[in-house]
Amino acid sequence: MKTAWLTRQRLAASILLGFAMAGCGGATSSPSPSAASAAAASKPSASAAAPASAGGASASTAAKPAAASNAAPSGKSVNVGVPVSLTGQFAAIGQSQLEGVQLAADEINKAGGVLGRPLKIVPVDASDPVDAVPAVRKMLATDNVSMSVGLSVKTYQTALPILNSAKMVSFTFIGSPTIDHTLFPTSFRMQPSDAVVGTAMAEYAKEKGYNRIALVMDAEEGAQTLIPPIEHAAKALGLQVVAKPALPLNVPSYQGEILQIVNAKPDAMLMQVDPQGAGTFFKQLQGLGGDNIPVIGSDLTSGSEWVKAVGADEASKHVVSLVSGGESSPAAKFFTPAYEKKFGHPARLYSSHFYDGTNVGALAMIAAKSTDPKVFVNSILDVTTPGADHTTVYTFADGAKLLAQGKKIKYSGAGSPMTFTKYHTVAGSFQAVQSSASGKLNVLATIPGSKLDPLMS
Repeated sequence: MKTAWLTRQRLAASILLGFAMAGCGGATSSPSPSAASAAAASKPSASAAAPASAGGASASTAAKPAAASNAAPSGKSVNVGVPVSLTGQFAAIGQSQLEGVQLAADEINKAGGVLGRPLKIVPVDASDPVDAVPAVRKMLATDNVSMSVGLSVKTYQTALPILNSAKMVSFTFIGSPTIDHTLFPTSFRMQPSDAVVGTAMAEYAKEKGYNRIALVMDAEEGAQTLIPPIEHAAKALGLQVVAKPALPLNVPSYQGEILQIVNAKPDAMLMQVDPQGAGTFFKQLQGLGGDNIPVIGSDLTSGSEWVKAVGADEASKHVVSLVSGGESSPAAKFFTPAYEKKFGHPARLYSSHFYDGTNVGALAMIAAKSTDPKVFVNSILDVTTPGADHTTVYTFADGAKLLAQGKKIKYSGAGSPMTFTKYHTVAGSFQAVQSSASGKLNVLATIPGSKLDPLMS
């Protein structure tokens, strides 16, 4: 396990060198429009109560979002590329991410579009590191995109340098800690680093009095990158790691790994295992006497696909997930019912982050009065950074209305507060959530970011 980690670190170092050496020349966009368009708009719920302002902002918008613009957007579309997994093993996650962008596009167009122009979605299948390269190059060359919302830990190493070289604004979903202290001027991460997620998992274990912990991670990079920060925080918190089995992917049995865990008698398991593997693991765990061990999971374990795989009853009794602090945010109170109305199912994993990234990009374009990524990139921090003269907004419509009045805003999202660090990674609090038997996520505790920072030093 440690050897594999070091290998990945060396690989990441070489990739970062490649990032640094990437040329500054941008890819030339063709004026040909995208063949994909946003779906029809759905009316967002306006039932959320008005909260107190957050993040140091002097005010927040009222309970109801601003009314939609009377003028329908027209003219040449503003195209948004969405490079996500649309085929293969992670197609379900890619679809949920795309749905977040689709909902945002609907609401943006309903509110008058971007500078009076309709927002159009360009789905791009970026399912693996190899295929992502030609897919992203084609997107830049033929789809005339103004920004990209996508790329994950599996594809960023090959595709992000292409976007950076073209000076294309990108909102990414990369958890890898290897780039935590690397600034890509035109790229912004919509989720916290795995270093923060792992630290939050360890902190919650400490708060619950779980002193003996087992690390249960599968072989995917997104799980493996959680291990070092968990171990670092566990040492600082006085926790003992009593088991750390290596869980291979796509195997019919985890009996040996489960017995290693059960025999170590942990107080809790800290876990990230993909839904398919988790279904197998929990069925066998019950038969081997470990089904009463509490589970502290990453954000992955809060997803509906994961809960379905392990069983809603099991998840509601034994699994608590650590997610970035947007689950009960005011923005989520608008996002969640609108999402359910449009797609006919509960909001899926990571969809809210992609919704937020799309909203921020569109608001930055309005603030900059330009859809040119080389221009509006300078306004992204303007619409996401708190300040005494900034009004906190939770919807695109509210933000666009205030920007049109010449006022300053701070967008706070449904997936996270969307407040960026100097390295363009989102920061903020974490919430411990648990799925009910009906699938609703209940917030059990909040861990402020200020409590995690000392554990990562």
